[in-house]
Amino acid sequence: MGGFSINDLFKSMKMSKSKVKPEKIIEEAYAWLETATLLAAVDMEIFSELAKHGPMTHLQIREHMELNPRSTPDFPDTLLAMKLLERDGDGDTALYRCSKETAVYLDKNRPTTYLGTTLKKVLKLYVQWVDHPEMLKDKHQKQQKLSEVEDQFRALADFNMLKAQFQGDASEKEMKVTPKYIIKTAFAFWTSRMLLTACEFGLFTLIESEPGKELPMNHIAKALGLRKSTTAEFLDNLVKSGMLKRKGKEGDPNALYYNTANCAHYLDRNKEMYIGGLMEFFSAYHYAAAGGLVETLQTGDSQLAAKGTEKDFYDALYPHEGAAEGLAGGLMSVMTEASVVFAKTYPLKKYKTALDITVTDREEMIPATQKFIKERWPDVKDRVIPQVHDYLKEPALPKADVISMTMVLLQWGIDTKKMLVRKAFEALPEGGVLVVVDHFIMDDARRYDAFGLRKSLLMFLIHGNQVGGQTGDEVGGRTFTCGEYRSWCLEAGFKRVEMVPLPGQPMPAGVAYK
Repeated sequence: MGGFSINDLFKSMKMSKSKVKPEKIIEEAYAWLETATLLAAVDMEIFSELAKHGPMTHLQIREHMELNPRSTPDFPDTLLAMKLLERDGDGDTALYRCSKETAVYLDKNRPTTYLGTTLKKVLKLYVQWVDHPEMLKDKHQKQQKLSEVEDQFRALADFNMLKAQFQGDASEKEMKVTPKYIIKTAFAFWTSRMLLTACEFGLFTLIESEPGKELPMNHIAKALGLRKSTTAEFLDNLVKSGMLKRKGKEGDPNALYYNTANCAHYLDRNKEMYIGGLMEFFSAYHYAAAGGLVETLQTGDSQLAAKGTEKDFYDALYPHEGAAEGLAGGLMSVMTEASVVFAKTYPLKKYKTALDITVTDREEMIPATQKFIKERWPDVKDRVIPQVHDYLKEPALPKADVISMTMVLLQWGIDTKKMLVRKAFEALPEGGVLVVVDHFIMDDARRYDAFGLRKSLLMFLIHGNQVGGQTGDEVGGRTFTCGEYRSWCLEAGFKRVEMVPLPGQPMPAGVAYK
């Protein structure tokens, strides 16, 4: 495996210098998890129990709700960051209570204003929309517009509050509390599902392949085999969510649809930085699994691993045709984009020694990763060589001036995270750096970063309570705060640690200096 400079590598990849960023696309692609988290809390009646019994610590919530130990504090902290709970204090003694909105609208002990019953119907819609791609094609299946459902929900909320006012069940202060945010969260899956379906269909690729890079609705419906009656709403919802643009008015059959700059850059299968493989992967596996979040929170069972066997999620995944390619393509594009932004942000030129970049992964992923590199980065296919390297069992990591780990620590529990940081320290020379690009929780108090906390729930949903690795630690661990990462690095012997924001990226970089 040959040596090369870091800057030469990124230049040879010919990465775009455009200002488009994947952050909005990735956040939208994960929005279904926002809905699933709210619906799980409603299904378990956590808001009703807090309203009835008063504030609780996360340990009390775990015991009272009979949750798996792995569920807390991530689950209540995610609800906190989503503004559905409030919290007094930090740490294990912190007390959680309902927000003003959930106290009024999601406490079943207040039947006049309670919207939980209707929200549980939204859960059924969420599950039905697992088959959204087929729903758009099936000529015999009637499809209720989600916009109509949302309007009905809003009207019901207004009626309930009006009724509560006349019956004296709502105070003047509570009358000013609206369910707007709850309803928005309940239907977050809607635009997310639209985006995932569009990626699955190759919609953005279809539009981008046209000479004029724009198409009318009828042409899109015919090319993708969709019903005309549902295609217009499908496309117009993508316009409303900022994924498409339209020339002409909504509902006009002659209106032309074209990609936004972001979608043209990142969701065209023919582009070097295509990340739609990740969206297609979400559509095929993760979206449906989130409907079982309650079971995972209660039992610790993975929703994606083969139940009743010792197989983990990846063992169950790889036999499916195209699964490894989708995962490799999506993850490699997202990780490489973040690495390129870091290379432009951080002064790497002062590190003179060569850096060998390898893709460390399971054996089943090697052919898919090789194919991805050959097709997307032909200029560096002989220098970016995917290899299987068991960084848990091997006594040491390869020597290098710069060691980077992208979305590696996320996969493990705390003991394994610490072990990998320590191995990196031992492999680096004096003056070397460890670069970790990952889904950090960006506030150490775990109050505001809902995206980072939901990602932790997703790892639990995928892997459940599996253990493994050299330490017998969690597999598919959890996200971690910047403060936790800093403490692990200092404990290993690094002199200092800084967080480097990556503009437009959903992940920052944590740089530790030896």
